[in-house]
Amino acid sequence: MTASAPGHPPWLPIHLNLDGRRVLLVGAGPVAQRRLRALVEAGAVVRQVAPDLVSGEGELPADAAESAERWVPAEGFVRGYAAMDLEGCQLVMACATPEVNAAVAADAQRLGVWVARADDVLGGDVEIPARWRLGGLVLSLGTSGQAPAASAVLVARLDRHIPAAWGVFVAGLAEARARMAPGLARMNRLRALARGPFLAYLEAGDEAGAQAELQRAIAAVEAPP
Repeated sequence: MTASAPGHPPWLPIHLNLDGRRVLLVGAGPVAQRRLRALVEAGAVVRQVAPDLVSGEGELPADAAESAERWVPAEGFVRGYAAMDLEGCQLVMACATPEVNAAVAADAQRLGVWVARADDVLGGDVEIPARWRLGGLVLSLGTSGQAPAASAVLVARLDRHIPAAWGVFVAGLAEARARMAPGLARMNRLRALARGPFLAYLEAGDEAGAQAELQRAIAAVEAPP
């Protein structure tokens, strides 16, 4: 067993702030629609290109069908991909046929634009990980392009192993951080809070104890010298 694909070092996990950033999405199938939803939720300005694209009426993700939500790109073009579609884009999602995806990747890499290929992760620069979310807590699982299906199986099991208290834990730390002045004291106090009894109180269902611990942490930093 190897830690990464032969000839490839392990990939660097990273979370991107795509709010207001233009992203090119090529394709309109189920994978493309899942990527579209994730991109729109992340605040990206999506330019979607596909011959079978039907603006505003694309195939819905299964979990959005009941509420009839529509994940619509900012720009939609019903035609084949062209290199000019990359203009102004900072990230590319290639979710079409292997031939189209290869052309998209080649153009993007020539221009220095990062690209994720749905059909061949190692043929691109970015792996879109399986994601698990609980409030502000987001866990991403990837395999450096080796076995994307494994990530999806593992992320589905996290519900059984991570209690709901962890979402409150993250929210509490975020509240404390927002109320403390930046600096070394804040950093040290937040670390102490994260490693202290705060989470244990939450996991035991003692919200009063957790809140008291949180307020003590904030008061310790806000108190005058």
